[in-house]
Amino acid sequence: MKSYIVEFTHRVSGESFLKFGHTKYSDVMKRFEFSPEQYQDYYIEVLASIKHHTVEEAEGIETDFLDKYPKNLYLPKNFSGITEIYEPEDKQERAKILREFYTIKETIEGKKKKKGSTAMPWPIYNVAKGKEDNKLLLDKTGDTLITDQLTDNPLAR
Repeated sequence: MKSYIVEFTHRVSGESFLKFGHTKYSDVMKRFEFSPEQYQDYYIEVLASIKHHTVEEAEGIETDFLDKYPKNLYLPKNFSGITEIYEPEDKQERAKILREFYTIKETIEGKKKKKGSTAMPWPIYNVAKGKEDNKLLLDKTGDTLITDQLTDNPLAR
């Protein structure tokens, strides 16, 4: 099972939107091989996917994203999964959605760490310059964090 985000781009207008979903296929694109004529007006690109052990896990991720990003556009042609689509306001929102998905992916796949892997199931932080004595860290976005508040990072305890 996999949950995924794909991007549909209209072949003529170039307009694009995201589709959240889950599939039983290990290759997400196989999901779109059923009645391919319904997607003929679009290029379809898989942006991200997460492997799951159960259908419930995959459905949970899909549902979370659909709740947070409900359908916000109308398409003149119907196709399978049309209620699971979302058009980001701009490139920044698109990037934010993908970061959210990849953060979940890192967390889930970090738990399934392979032998010899250096992947960690918690975020990586950098010490804030000039703040080494105050135990302040910076996360990837540059936000300052106090180490005592970071319960998800065993290295920060």
